[in-house]
Amino acid sequence: MQLRDPTHLVNRVLHSEVLLNHGLHECFEGAIEVGNPDALLLALKIREKVSADSARFGKLLPDLFSPNKLFAAHHLASLPNCLKEELTFCQPRVHNVWPVLVNILLPDRVLQAEDAMSVSNSLKKHKKNWKSSFSVEEIAKNFQCFCEVIIEGSLLPLAFDVLLLLLPCLPASFIPMSLSAKLVQCMIDVLSTKDSWLYKVVQHFLKNLSDWVGNNDARRVSVIVALQKHSNGKFDCFTLTKTVKDLMADFRTESGCMLFIQNLLNMFGDESHASEEPSD
Repeated sequence: MQLRDPTHLVNRVLHSEVLLNHGLHECFEGAIEVGNPDALLLALKIREKVSADSARFGKLLPDLFSPNKLFAAHHLASLPNCLKEELTFCQPRVHNVWPVLVNILLPDRVLQAEDAMSVSNSLKKHKKNWKSSFSVEEIAKNFQCFCEVIIEGSLLPLAFDVLLLLLPCLPASFIPMSLSAKLVQCMIDVLSTKDSWLYKVVQHFLKNLSDWVGNNDARRVSVIVALQKHSNGKFDCFTLTKTVKDLMADFRTESGCMLFIQNLLNMFGDESHASEEPSD
């Protein structure tokens, strides 16, 4: 007797016994309105195992599921209630749905490279993989939407917690989207006074950000430029820290210094071009 593929059997059970369950369908249908992160996590996990009709998941997942559709601005805008942090007695707890979303947003097998060229080359090598079958431009677009809709729209402790989840697989070229003007201004507001209850949260984030930079000049340049660009070159002064000063002190190579200078020239060039454009 020929044994059946156990994976095939599991998929059949998931489809016939789980997805077709009326109670589960009702749970998915009401998840967005009531705010149920467990339902979103379950939908993503099931969708990873079986290719099922998206209608079975209510409005949690987009029709004809793909990362591009999942992270489209209009779909992300429908999910805030399902992406709120869970409150415990001591502190908020980051829900398990976040690591799953991060893995879809930034495929770790593809985005381990730290510069845009390496990322692009890696993507070309993995075109057949479903987790990486979209271009670096599409990944960047999805990431931009995620930052604008989810991170900037979240309560501050959660925003920094999610950024910490992103850091291990974040290319240096994505830092400008992560450390946006809004986020940097938030850090300045919090760190300018030690009385803020968010002070230790932001302090912890900056420490992890510095650890992530390590000896990588591409990361170092991206972080310094983002912090200084959105603070008029006065991040340390406004925040009463030595964040930028310490990052600057760790340049060890000529190539790193040249990369920093080139980024500064590009930044000033962009600002000069913007100031020359006629206003409406």
